[in-house]
Amino acid sequence: MPTLINSFVRLSENSIQQVREASIVDVIKHYIPLKHVGSNWKGVCPFHDEKTPSFTVNDIKGVYKCFGCGAGGDAIGFIISKERVEFYQAVEMIAKICSIPLEYEEVPDKEKFEKQKSEREKLKQVVRYTVERYKESLWNLPDEHPVLNYLYNRNITRQLIAEWQLGWATEEWSFISTDIINKGWYDQGSKLGIIKRTASGDRNYDGYRSRITIPITNKYGEYIGMGGRFFEIDSADKGKDFPKYINPPENELYNKSSVLFGLSRADKAISYEGFAFLVEGYFDVISLHANKDSNTVGTCGTALTDQQAVLLRKYTNHVAVLRDGDDAGRKATVKDLLILLRAGFKVDVILLPKTDDPDSYTQKLIANHYRAGTVEIYDGVMWQIDMYMKYVANDEFKLGKAQEAVLNILMTIPNEIIRNNYFDSIIKKYKWQKSNLQKQLNLLIEKEQNTDEDTGESNLDKMPKWMDKEQFLQQGYCIVNNNKRTGYYSFGSGGQIEITNFIIKPLFHIYAGKESRHLIQIDNGRKKAVLDIESKALVSIDLLQQYVVCEGPYIIYGNKGQMLRIATNLLGQFPRCNEVKFLGWQTPGFFAFVDKIYIPGSGLYELDEWGILKFGDQNYLVPAASAAYRELQATGEDPYENDRYLTFIKTDLNFSSWASLMNRVFLEKGPVAIAYVILTIFRDVVFDVDNNCPHLYGFGERSSGKSKWAESVMALFYKKRPAFNLNSGTDFAFFSYMQRFINAPAALNEFDEKVIKPEWFQAIKGIFDGEGRQRGVMGSKNRTEIMKIRSTVILIGQYLCTMDDNSIVSRSIIEGFNERELSEEDKKQYDKLKKHEDAGLSNILIEILQHRQFFKEKYSVSFNANLSEWRKKAADSGKDGAFNQRVVQNWCHLFTCWQLIANHIILPISNKSFESYCFDKGMQWSSFMKSSDTLSEFWNTVSFLVDQGMVIDGWDYKIETTTQIRIRNGRKEEYTHPFNEPTKIVYMRMNNIHKHYQQAYRTRTGKEGMTMENLLHYFSSRKYFLGASKQSRFKRWVTKTENVTRTGGLTTTTIPETHKVEESIVSSSYVFLYEDLGLDIERDQVQEEFNSGTGYVPIPDADFDDLKDNQGSLPFN
Repeated sequence: MPTLINSFVRLSENSIQQVREASIVDVIKHYIPLKHVGSNWKGVCPFHDEKTPSFTVNDIKGVYKCFGCGAGGDAIGFIISKERVEFYQAVEMIAKICSIPLEYEEVPDKEKFEKQKSEREKLKQVVRYTVERYKESLWNLPDEHPVLNYLYNRNITRQLIAEWQLGWATEEWSFISTDIINKGWYDQGSKLGIIKRTASGDRNYDGYRSRITIPITNKYGEYIGMGGRFFEIDSADKGKDFPKYINPPENELYNKSSVLFGLSRADKAISYEGFAFLVEGYFDVISLHANKDSNTVGTCGTALTDQQAVLLRKYTNHVAVLRDGDDAGRKATVKDLLILLRAGFKVDVILLPKTDDPDSYTQKLIANHYRAGTVEIYDGVMWQIDMYMKYVANDEFKLGKAQEAVLNILMTIPNEIIRNNYFDSIIKKYKWQKSNLQKQLNLLIEKEQNTDEDTGESNLDKMPKWMDKEQFLQQGYCIVNNNKRTGYYSFGSGGQIEITNFIIKPLFHIYAGKESRHLIQIDNGRKKAVLDIESKALVSIDLLQQYVVCEGPYIIYGNKGQMLRIATNLLGQFPRCNEVKFLGWQTPGFFAFVDKIYIPGSGLYELDEWGILKFGDQNYLVPAASAAYRELQATGEDPYENDRYLTFIKTDLNFSSWASLMNRVFLEKGPVAIAYVILTIFRDVVFDVDNNCPHLYGFGERSSGKSKWAESVMALFYKKRPAFNLNSGTDFAFFSYMQRFINAPAALNEFDEKVIKPEWFQAIKGIFDGEGRQRGVMGSKNRTEIMKIRSTVILIGQYLCTMDDNSIVSRSIIEGFNERELSEEDKKQYDKLKKHEDAGLSNILIEILQHRQFFKEKYSVSFNANLSEWRKKAADSGKDGAFNQRVVQNWCHLFTCWQLIANHIILPISNKSFESYCFDKGMQWSSFMKSSDTLSEFWNTVSFLVDQGMVIDGWDYKIETTTQIRIRNGRKEEYTHPFNEPTKIVYMRMNNIHKHYQQAYRTRTGKEGMTMENLLHYFSSRKYFLGASKQSRFKRWVTKTENVTRTGGLTTTTIPETHKVEESIVSSSYVFLYEDLGLDIERDQVQEEFNSGTGYVPIPDADFDDLKDNQGSLPFN
């Protein structure tokens, strides 16, 4: 940390403000123990000996005070008193205690700065010494002393005395002047008004003699002078004309036009309340603060100045003026109104009774428990206009004068929108004719602008030397940047005119048509900031002011004409650049990280401080790397936060080592992930072959490793970019996530066909074919644009998605995952991989990117050759009937990427092994696609058989509603499968049903249908399949005929009789989620008859010969 005593640097205003906002409790706790009591903290005073704690700290107000010795002040003042250090050293000490980083600024004119600093520090030392002496003098007075009685009668308690550090200069003529002279501080004491000399020049005396002293601080809380209220004690003073109040004389510390009393205490409350009370006197401020209206500042007993308004504008844009209620107070209010309006404030007015001032009125509020903010408040503009109109009556002359006065008020409002709103409200309220008054207002504004700059050659001789006359004549303004002032200045009949208090350095024009922006640097002489602004802000005062004020005290005072002249000159100085809107691979031929650019065949390049790289004859901007947004990273308001995942991170691991580790951790699924990384980096090349690019899809039960597998692919590109959760998020978030990077992956978690939004599902399908999302162009009714998605997609879910005719299956490279036990070595290798991922791996991408030219030249030919060979291989093996072009093509892309990179980089398995794996997978999923159609045919057949009475409800299958079910896991083990709510399930005796299905299929086609083994294989990938049930009871009613012997008299006869007999069996079955099957095989009537015992279900004849003549009724024809 630089030491301000020995170097030519100074703390930035921002750093001092951060220190002032630190918790005073944290600072003081560093020195003494504090105990929380109510809203305050208490402890034993560190400045005098005491046993009972009288030292109080208020964290909300940021002040401390001791009711034993009168010590008080803020955190900086505490350190100054405790450590006996200067202001800046105290700031540094608090920063260290509270771990606040500090910013330092270099001083342009070091010799002058050192001289000024030395003088200022001496003045501060003298004023601190004097405040302490006077404070002690007042505190030690007995309570019956007239001075204390006077203060008590004004409700100034000992608590307020300590809080505001009030003092008593005593009635002695040399109470302090002799001491100050003896300390060698005569010059400083004289500058501060503490020492004065008699008119005859024969002796010195105390300048604040017989006065209650009120310390004045700057905005940082440093003492810069004292106000003094005369109080007569010595009878010799009676009848003499001493001024009631005095202010300090102007010096290096105190400029009455630029100081607001109480600001260092009020700033937090002003920010919290959103506005400030503006009063005149010292005791007005103290009284309102005592009434908890802590957002109050005062003008030190003088009229409001433009400089004070500018100072207050840094804290708020809303002021409530509270002046004395007499005529002088009303006149002061009118003057305040015009100054505040000109500075861009919203102004309210509080009107007091004529006999009251803010102090006396506040005492009444305190007595009645009211706050100042609860009294009647008027809008300042409308109040003033109502005053004009009050005396108009029906006098047309007075009406004209009133209208002229109204326009003169309105022309002081710099914001055109606000000005027009007031104008429209006034026109409506008083029913004036708008057009003529509008013209007159415009003429007044134009005349004001022209008058300010109407110089004449002779008047130019009066131009200050620090202004460039030639520059003014050429441009209509001057650029000023010296030790005293920085900004754009004009010159008029009244002298120099400040247009802004900052200058603009043109950096770059970021061209994007109507959405173009400009990158600028603003400098107010103390601080520089880089802004990325809309281009139209350069020609709009209001919009530009909104941008610059966010960076600190950057103010525009000038009018539209002046600012347009500046803009005209600036606009010709911006070099043009193109924005890199989406990081990753760029069409001009480079890969953009957030902080670096990689150009294949050329190398890695740093971006400059503005985030710019010159490539060829063009400039390219990466906004996230620009200094314009660097500071926002620490605030959490960074608009490019999500871009920063793609940061270049150097690692010692190379691609081969990483690939070997992936192969070890994920076994046969490792090479698939490795190859997909290569495919992703060259997605645009892969896509160009046939205008599509496959997704990567991992599905399986929880904790099976699919998410970690996908995470490892993502980790090669990003530093901890999370997958997008498809169970939450907005459409905007979804499409922004997908669109953000080019030739980089986007991972989508919780991919489940039951819950995914239909539009998101369609988008995932469309990304395969390069389809984007169409949206309207802001500001245009008829124009639309396509949001292109040029990332690859990684899907992660528990179940395989087969909806929409397996559209996702046909577009994906799919791997199924099952949970497996890991050995200690497995875990060790896994941890090793994840440790590398946590550190970042993105520099490994460069190893692949450097081969882009080779890859691009060879890819199309290699892919087509491989696909042709695979097609022939399928035909030779008799599998050509199952060959699905799209599915096999996906896996062929994966292998071709591996094959080409294997020419340059050692990969963990051979080309032959990986090709065999990819070919087998392609054929496996091709068969799955075909089987999916066969399964549909199977279920349609089952539904038909039920309708024909050949498959019987209750005997071949049964439907039940339950909350849990026992499922067989292997030959002997079973487990309970619970449901969240009562769920319909169907038990199927698949051996029975399969026999009927085979007969029906054979009758229709003359061929055999699917085997039982194939059916079970296909069922296993469907979510509706729960598994096997070991035992379940099935029932049916059958008709049996028996011979019954009956005896009648002497004869016995035997006759046949028919009975309905319930037949049941305990059998194994397969269990399915009924609602998910999409079948309608529930037969309520039959079931009801069965349950009552009255129903009759015949056993059907298993003869399907008649079906040959009735094929038109089959669902699969």
